[in-house]
Amino acid sequence: MELQRIQYGDWSAVILLGRGATCISLRNEKYGARPLREPEDYTGQWDNPYLYGMPILFPVNRISGGHFAFEGREYRFPINEPATGCHLHGTLHETAFELVELSEEYERDMKNYLPTGRRMALDAVSWMLGKGSFSPFGKPISRHYRAGGAGRMLLVDPVKRLCLVYENDRTLRFRLICNGNADGYICLEPQTCLANAPNAPIAREETGFDWIEPKQSKEYRSKIILTEEQNG
Repeated sequence: MELQRIQYGDWSAVILLGRGATCISLRNEKYGARPLREPEDYTGQWDNPYLYGMPILFPVNRISGGHFAFEGREYRFPINEPATGCHLHGTLHETAFELVELSEEYERDMKNYLPTGRRMALDAVSWMLGKGSFSPFGKPISRHYRAGGAGRMLLVDPVKRLCLVYENDRTLRFRLICNGNADGYICLEPQTCLANAPNAPIAREETGFDWIEPKQSKEYRSKIILTEEQNG
């Protein structure tokens, strides 16, 4: 079974894609916590969705007789709980899922600042950027991310209690974030595509490679808003 490991800040998780994309491990490094019951090994014990993980169970709970009607259509499932004559928990928990997109940061060769084709797990800096607690005065950074959410970036001045909102539409799918040598500024650069998109060792569909054909027109919108308090 294919295991997908993801990490965000102090948290890490293991997702079992081949069995309903269930999360079979969830850990917090800071507190040494394991909220989920984990199998002793991953050689087959996790194959029981009722004992391990956080499976997607649909249709939920028990269906009497294994069948029901919805919107004029009848659905039938096998009786897998003979003692009650019910179908239990549906089939999604045993269905293989396909990984469509993996966020986290794009690794770059820092000699030429070009993508290597690998994606890096989110580290402490990425976590602070995502939570809005990163200060550009601390340490030099240069990061390349895929944009998420509504495409909004915020800069907060806690002394003046002002918030600068930099909003970009979904045509600008990537972000380059850098602060030189921690020189007291931060550059939030929206980009339509991954750096070196035409030559990057990544599929064109993922890099966001963009072009304009003859006589074609496109719109790319950005907006800057200044507010007296943080909103978002």
